[in-house]
Amino acid sequence: MKKLFLTIIFALFSTISFADDNHGHKHKMIEANAPYPTLDVKLIKDTKDGYNLIIETANFKICS
Repeated sequence: MKKLFLTIIFALFSTISFADDNHGHKHKMIEANAPYPTLDVKLIKDTKDGYNLIIETANFKICS
């Protein structure tokens, strides 16, 4: 189960990271300043029959 989950997460992030922008949109690169954004992902086996996914973010600013 854990391998399947990690494979799915890898596929999602790979698709997002390497997506080809064929719509003619220009994206502006924004450099991160201290404190730097962080993303912590934890997968913990449940006491019953499953897993708990915990995603913690810090220092993110969403711009449109």
